[in-house]
Amino acid sequence: MKKLIYIIVNIVFSMLCMECSFVDIDTPGLLNNEQLFQNRQGFVDAMAGVYASMAAPSLYGKELSYSFIDEIAQLYENEEQANETFLTRTYDLQYTHPLVRNRINAIWSQAYFCISSLNSVLEQSEHRKIKGLEAMRAEAYGLRAMLHLDLLRLFAPTIMQADSRAIPYVKTFSSAPQPVVSVKEGYELVTKDLLIADSIYTSLESKDAGKMVLAHRNPSFLYLSHNAVKALLARAYLWQNKLQEASLWAKKVIKEGYELAKEEQLLDLFRGYNAKTECIFALHAPQMYIDVRNTCFPPRATERFNKVRDNYRKIFSSHTFTATNNDYRFQSYFTLTNWGKSVVVLSKLYDKDYDEQQTPLQGRFPSINIIRLPEMYYILAEASYDVDKQESVKMLNKVLVSRGLKPIEVSDVSNKQLFTQLLVNEITKEYWGEGQVFFTYKRFNLPLQGLHGKVHSANNSTFILPIPVSENLTYNP
Repeated sequence: MKKLIYIIVNIVFSMLCMECSFVDIDTPGLLNNEQLFQNRQGFVDAMAGVYASMAAPSLYGKELSYSFIDEIAQLYENEEQANETFLTRTYDLQYTHPLVRNRINAIWSQAYFCISSLNSVLEQSEHRKIKGLEAMRAEAYGLRAMLHLDLLRLFAPTIMQADSRAIPYVKTFSSAPQPVVSVKEGYELVTKDLLIADSIYTSLESKDAGKMVLAHRNPSFLYLSHNAVKALLARAYLWQNKLQEASLWAKKVIKEGYELAKEEQLLDLFRGYNAKTECIFALHAPQMYIDVRNTCFPPRATERFNKVRDNYRKIFSSHTFTATNNDYRFQSYFTLTNWGKSVVVLSKLYDKDYDEQQTPLQGRFPSINIIRLPEMYYILAEASYDVDKQESVKMLNKVLVSRGLKPIEVSDVSNKQLFTQLLVNEITKEYWGEGQVFFTYKRFNLPLQGLHGKVHSANNSTFILPIPVSENLTYNP
């Protein structure tokens, strides 16, 4: 990373901390680490700041959940303006256009800002003896891995180009330029950080004192818990095409007692909240409803809202629905409204009552769901297909049946192409508005069906976002 980026990061972080008296006024733009990290509360506040920064609109609070990342996945359209807008240019993957590039640059900068903050926590906590610090170190390692993993998935080739240049994997709180690692090295470093986090959590869970520390983290899904680390390991190994390892970690998560929502329970599973028994990790975002309303569920059509594409019915095969084969996601994710013409909007993430009254549902937290249980079943289905098709179908059916659909048979996915098509379609239906569809198409190297019959080929131009010009970094195509 260039020195300029770190100077900006430090200044921004100082501004964020100003109200908490974390800044040394005599040295504006620099953190007074002794003041910030002198006790446990300082570390708690620093980690809270990281979580809040990750929930910002430029990251998971908008762009990497229901907005930019799903726009480039070709899930939406908007024709309210005759001229091109920032949205239509985004749909068209015009990554180098200034309006689109600004969004991409903001994702990059915000992610590395969070990473820098995590590195500060890790460095300052390394030799301090403060109760509860080990749990926060596990969180910090896990979050650092998660952020780098998503940067790899966005800005680098897949593991099929293992030796290509990828991104800087930043492990120190420093203004010094950081080396760019290869794709393979990047994934190995992600895995290493996650395994460190897993080891710390395992050690804590073996001691009464450690158990007490973890018990006070309530609700646990708003922290990067041990189970979230396991789920991220499953995801990271899947992206390295290490299916056996991915399967191992996915099974560990499933054994922890999470439950899939059943049929009609889907009707209020989301609405801008943690996904009940399916939620493994979420980011608290009490103000997200404003962006959700403006982007997905506005009171009228504007040039800034994402209208669900007409092909959503085909994706859900709604013509096949019967009384005993009815996908509840189709009912609970979308709303048909009329603004002089019929328009379908994504209502999955919007709670009208919370918007109007600012009172969340009892026992629920306004949140961005980052990791949910269905992903673990999809990983198991993919990992087992080549060795045990019956087991693969069984794992897929766990999700399908819970969503109100009839189970499939092995004959329905008799070859790999049919299986991949079904799996990708299933992930699209399940994770609409949660930022996973683009990544799925990239990993399987499938073309994206754009607007007006346009097809975006499965290549680097489609699937690799441009690194900010200021970084002076390139990948090897």
